[in-house]
Amino acid sequence: MMDDVIYRQVGDQVIMQGRPESRTRAWTPTQVAQRERFAQAVEYARKVLQDPWQREVYAELAKERGRRADKLVTSDFLTPPEVRRVDLTAYRGQPGGTIRIIAVDDIEVVDVRVAIQSAAGAILEQGAARKVHGVWLYTATVAAPAGERLTVAATARDRPGNETTGTAVYS
Repeated sequence: MMDDVIYRQVGDQVIMQGRPESRTRAWTPTQVAQRERFAQAVEYARKVLQDPWQREVYAELAKERGRRADKLVTSDFLTPPEVRRVDLTAYRGQPGGTIRIIAVDDIEVVDVRVAIQSAAGAILEQGAARKVHGVWLYTATVAAPAGERLTVAATARDRPGNETTGTAVYS
């Protein structure tokens, strides 16, 4: 810092910004919660990068994306996965029917679990989907009651453990 200007080097660039002003107002509960979540993300990144094996993986990803590894891990913690689509076109309520899921994350979706529920909320079956060429596939093992409306929930989980659920209705 020099003359109330902060100079920061990021890659080949030098970034200049003014000195932040002192905060006189109290933080709102939402701001406090966000600051706490960010502190958890920084702590998670610190712990992950202490492992040389994980550090190597994240360093390679960071290099590919032109980012610092610690910032990449922090971002991964703060960004939950997204279930973009739950496709039931190959599911007929019978064993062997396939449910396809497209789930994405800024780094990696590590697990997708599927649950098939009756209209009354009873779980008919549940289990892990398997990833084949970027698409998660779940093969049904139980016959669904004829004519009953079912809810299929697919829950994607990323490396830090964030989870997001997407649903589709089968009738």
